[in-house]
Amino acid sequence: SKIAAMTAKGLITAKKAGVSHITLSKSGVEYKITVNVFNPQFTYANPKAKYFTVNTGSTVTPTYDAYKLKPKFTLDNNAIKKGLATINPETGEVTPLKKGTVKVTATVGGDQNTKYARKVTTTVRIYDPVIYTGKKAEVMEGKMLKASVKNGVKTTNDWKSSNEAIATVDDRGRIKGVAAGTVTISCVNNGKAISKEIRVITNPRLKK
Repeated sequence: SKIAAMTAKGLITAKKAGVSHITLSKSGVEYKITVNVFNPQFTYANPKAKYFTVNTGSTVTPTYDAYKLKPKFTLDNNAIKKGLATINPETGEVTPLKKGTVKVTATVGGDQNTKYARKVTTTVRIYDPVIYTGKKAEVMEGKMLKASVKNGVKTTNDWKSSNEAIATVDDRGRIKGVAAGTVTISCVNNGKAISKEIRVITNPRLKK
């Protein structure tokens, strides 16, 4: 069988995921055995992205298919040493503590160090997005200030101003001062809503 094979001594070797029907003869009696071979693996919403993402202040549980077995989840030593995250060994839920990348290993079929253990590893990227406008969080009336997101993913959506009478912002994060006052600029990065207070100051030239 392409799924599983059995030696004369009764040792079954799994080859690939699937169901195999094996017949064993002993003392003139035939016994039929059904063997389910599974392939423990992490599954991803986007097959091209072989990793999971999460923001600080939230949690993520990597999806894992291990048939009916209960895996044990662990973090890599580097993640533990740097204090990047913690993990629930029973569920695999990762609680990020600061920006970085951690590796999650799921083990089934035995303890970590036994020859029968099957280990599968995935990556969790931790982000801590914040709005960045340089050294100052202020802009003059009629002038522009560029806002960007640090410690986040590349794509940022839903740039908004809490009061467009004071300042506006476009879909690229470019803030334009309209009138003196304070306004909150917000956006969404990796599913997390973030914001920053911006002060619009008077432009003496506009008052002449």
